[in-house]
Amino acid sequence: MIERTERPLLQVFLLWIPLFLSLSMAAAQDSAEGTGTPVGAKKSATTTPGAKPTAPRMKVCAACIHGHMEFLASDALRGRGSGTHDELVAATYIAAQLRAYGIAPAFEDGYLQKATLVEPKFKAAPSLTFSEPAAAGQSGKQISWTHGKEILALYLTQPEFSGPLAHMDSQAADGKILKGSVVLISGEKDEQIQAAISSAASQGAVGMLVRPSANTKAHWESRGQKLPTLAPRLEGSSGNELGLGNFNIVALNDDAFNAVAKLPDGTTMKFSGEMAQVENTNTWNAVGILRGRDPVLGKQVILLSAHLDHLGVGRPLNGDDIYNGADDDASGVTAVLELARVLGSGPKPKRTV
Repeated sequence: MIERTERPLLQVFLLWIPLFLSLSMAAAQDSAEGTGTPVGAKKSATTTPGAKPTAPRMKVCAACIHGHMEFLASDALRGRGSGTHDELVAATYIAAQLRAYGIAPAFEDGYLQKATLVEPKFKAAPSLTFSEPAAAGQSGKQISWTHGKEILALYLTQPEFSGPLAHMDSQAADGKILKGSVVLISGEKDEQIQAAISSAASQGAVGMLVRPSANTKAHWESRGQKLPTLAPRLEGSSGNELGLGNFNIVALNDDAFNAVAKLPDGTTMKFSGEMAQVENTNTWNAVGILRGRDPVLGKQVILLSAHLDHLGVGRPLNGDDIYNGADDDASGVTAVLELARVLGSGPKPKRTV
């Protein structure tokens, strides 16, 4: 178990206590509005004839929190990898808890929603190609660098991209590029480079070329032996529905980076690779619904959500290959389940949840 749960549980507990106290007060206030009873008013030993009883104050269930966390982040679920049977088990567990808490299923056939993901895969290592500036009377030499050698594809949402080269200094606060550019980001500080990557992507860059971090350099050879993976997309979609957009990051070794740094803006850069047959996998949501009691406000919806999947099984760290995901995001799922328990056991809220 790579990620232990004891310390995250304590952190989550400390963060959740104010949230649940606020929720309890809100539920009591919601009920009190319909009864005329002030929130926090002392309960009388006798009940006034015709008066409605005040709503009981809900309490956090510590045992429930520990139980959810211990199961969802356990080795038994093998990290709840996206599109795996372990993810389905986690979704089924969540659905069972929602039913036990009196939360209705969101779909006619139950709580689970299956979505098909398309996962394009490379058949061979992709490459980055460009032409050097032409000398007088001659055509420029074409250069091709391969993943695992001169370059390393760090993150890809598209199997290929191309565009004019643009240079961006990560130390410059107002770096501007043209939409559709392939951007070479210079700089030494990881935080500034990450900020520049986000800035370039927000301006419409189709790809970002960077120096490798110290960690990437340390694992260059092992990562280069594997074909890069592509972000999945929903079947029948372009991928933008998942909020991915054009977000492609490729690291260049020192020689390659220095060579590109000498190229003029506008040099056409192309990243591509031979593709294998597309593979489809399934992923699951677990969704419950608590209808609001107010005929008008009940049409408004409050969404409480957390992602139930994690990284699954991967490269071993200290001999352990299961990425348990206690903080990311078993703790968030547990928070939603505890909210569902509190809301399901008290008076219905005015709005739909």
